[in-house]
Amino acid sequence: MIPEKYRNYMFNENDFLPENYTVDDPEKEKYLKIAAAMISDDIDQ
Repeated sequence: MIPEKYRNYMFNENDFLPENYTVDDPEKEKYLKIAAAMISDDIDQ
Protein backbone atom coordinates (compact mmCIF):
# COMPACT_ATOMS: atom_id res chain seq x y z
CA MET A 1 0.00 0.00 0.00
CA ILE A 2 1.31 3.45 -0.92
CA PRO A 3 1.57 5.80 2.08
CA GLU A 4 -0.82 8.76 1.87
CA LYS A 5 1.96 11.39 1.80
CA TYR A 6 3.35 9.82 -1.40
CA ARG A 7 0.06 9.55 -3.33
CA ASN A 8 1.05 12.36 -5.74
CA TYR A 9 4.31 10.68 -6.74
CA MET A 10 4.47 8.20 -9.61
CA PHE A 11 4.71 4.96 -7.61
CA ASN A 12 2.94 1.68 -8.08
CA GLU A 13 1.99 -0.95 -5.52
CA ASN A 14 5.09 -3.05 -6.34
CA ASP A 15 7.43 -0.28 -5.14
CA PHE A 16 6.56 -1.04 -1.51
CA LEU A 17 7.03 -4.20 0.53
CA PRO A 18 4.01 -5.73 2.27
CA GLU A 19 3.46 -4.65 5.89
CA ASN A 20 4.17 -8.19 7.15
CA TYR A 21 7.46 -8.65 5.21
CA THR A 22 10.29 -10.12 7.28
CA VAL A 23 13.98 -10.60 6.52
CA ASP A 24 15.43 -13.89 7.73
CA ASP A 25 19.03 -12.68 7.84
CA PRO A 26 19.59 -9.95 10.50
CA GLU A 27 22.76 -8.69 8.78
CA LYS A 28 20.93 -8.31 5.46
CA GLU A 29 18.11 -6.45 7.24
CA LYS A 30 20.63 -3.99 8.69
CA TYR A 31 22.04 -3.18 5.25
CA LEU A 32 18.59 -2.98 3.67
CA LYS A 33 17.58 -0.35 6.23
CA ILE A 34 20.74 1.67 5.49
CA ALA A 35 20.12 1.47 1.73
CA ALA A 36 16.45 2.44 2.12
CA ALA A 37 17.41 5.44 4.25
CA MET A 38 19.95 6.58 1.65
CA ILE A 39 17.38 6.33 -1.15
CA SER A 40 14.51 7.94 0.74
CA ASP A 41 16.66 10.88 1.92
CA ASP A 42 16.61 12.19 -1.66
CA ILE A 43 12.79 12.27 -1.99
CA ASP A 44 12.35 15.74 -0.47
CA GLN A 45 14.88 17.26 -2.86
